[in-house]
Amino acid sequence: MPPDRPWSGLTGGSRNVDLLTLLAVLRSAREDDALGLVLLDVRTLGAGWGRIQSVRRALSELRAAGKRVWAYLAEAGMHEYYLASAADRVFLAPAGRFEAVGLASEVLFLKGALDRLGIEAQLVHSGRFKSAGEALTRTDMSDEHRTVANELLDDLYGQLVTDIARDRRLEEDAVRTAFDEGPFLAAEAERRRLVDALAYPDEVHAALEERFGDPAFIDLSAYRRRRAHVMRRNALDATVVGLLPVRGAITFGGGAPMGSSRNATWRDFRRELAKMAEDPRLAAIVLRIDSPGGSGLASDLMWREIMQARRLKPVVVSMADVAASGGYFMAVAADDVTAEGGTLTGSIGVLSMKPVFRGLYDQLGLTKELVSRGNAGRNSDYVRLDEHEMRRLGSEADAFYADFVGKVAAGRGLTTEEVSSAAEGRVWTGHQALAHGLIDRIGGLEETLSALRDRLELAPDARLSIHHRAAPAAFWQRIFALRGARGTTEGSRAAVERVIEPLAPALRGERVLAVMPFFMEFVQRGPLTPPADGDGHERECQRGLRGRAHALVSRIVGAFSEPPIVF
Repeated sequence: MPPDRPWSGLTGGSRNVDLLTLLAVLRSAREDDALGLVLLDVRTLGAGWGRIQSVRRALSELRAAGKRVWAYLAEAGMHEYYLASAADRVFLAPAGRFEAVGLASEVLFLKGALDRLGIEAQLVHSGRFKSAGEALTRTDMSDEHRTVANELLDDLYGQLVTDIARDRRLEEDAVRTAFDEGPFLAAEAERRRLVDALAYPDEVHAALEERFGDPAFIDLSAYRRRRAHVMRRNALDATVVGLLPVRGAITFGGGAPMGSSRNATWRDFRRELAKMAEDPRLAAIVLRIDSPGGSGLASDLMWREIMQARRLKPVVVSMADVAASGGYFMAVAADDVTAEGGTLTGSIGVLSMKPVFRGLYDQLGLTKELVSRGNAGRNSDYVRLDEHEMRRLGSEADAFYADFVGKVAAGRGLTTEEVSSAAEGRVWTGHQALAHGLIDRIGGLEETLSALRDRLELAPDARLSIHHRAAPAAFWQRIFALRGARGTTEGSRAAVERVIEPLAPALRGERVLAVMPFFMEFVQRGPLTPPADGDGHERECQRGLRGRAHALVSRIVGAFSEPPIVF
């Protein structure tokens, strides 16, 4: 699955699918009196828990509106099953395996490799639990890191189990036991009531005909065209709201269009936010943050741009899968913050780092001679910082940390003591962050827009038209949703890359970094045989599920230009 198409596993490889479009079409579908059922062909998903929770909620709203929702799984990994479990009926292929077996956290440590290369990372951190740099300085978890990892897993796992048990009408203990004892063959998953029936795609089609007679089938592209006029009509008198994505590691540099790379740069953000703030058509701005942080300087500058934009119009934040450290730093500047229960956020802490490559140069037979004036020699990658300089480095981190805590306190209406108790670099789920006052509510884009209607003094059912630029290549997908490549050379390379990338500003001379422990990857054993284009089984699924379904079938596609995005 291409990394920039997180919903291709849900929508059958459709192009131009982003979460905003998906939610807008599901919203439109629940208002369509002619629609009776949505059938999802759920394949390998590249979305994280926060985004999946948003789609689950949209499916629940469909069911509440009287629509039926069916889901088909060829095989079931944890992500895929969590989404499918929101449906009225869940089908699993007879030969498929049930691989939903809970959660695990896997951490990659690079210190041993760096030692062999002669590379040293001199590092200090402010915040007892600020463990992002441990990948470079340790070969195992610190006690603090392990504490955070366990608490995150406990809370997130509890959310998944509760949601699945409720929607599958099972006891939570039964769900936990199933995950403990899995994986299962399809027949065992059915016996445990984890799925409703075993079926091939053509048998799902037959079940539709048996239950609903001779339904009028419509493919997705035709369905979107049919609903386009409704959405255009709704957009005519809708209040227009701007949506700006902030994705990937936060960096200082710029030059590329916003959202065109996997990094969020301050200069690009500043330009795009200023355009939206000064656009008289827009009543407000929604920042969709999906970032583990990065450069402390860039995060602070982006915070300032949000504060300036708020002088012109409301700015609210909707968090996706991760909005932590620098990503959270930005969020506290907004008027309102919404996160999913499974969003990773917080990580209010700072680390400062100086890379030293002298050992590597020695191994390569390279030497350097340094001639300097003043204290410029401390910036050389050939020179270790002495004890005095390390204290100065620590002072830089402490000063930024104090400022970080103060801005969180001011932005969230908390005391410094209240923020400090939730800070120290600790990462929280959205559910935990709400309890600490770090966010305003649990929810996704629709809940963000609902709160925005109140702020704009609009009626609860007032239409909002979303002005946005869809941005591809979200960095979080490589962090939390790498699948299929584990155990391969490519998988190892990607694992190292996601450890190093948000620390890259240190290689350019930046001392202070606001970055979460991004290298903590949630590990699930995904489907054993992810579908591939051209595969015979794939073609059969397309014929049996996408081609014929009751009113709305597996793919929900769309582009910004047709139709408009209206909520």
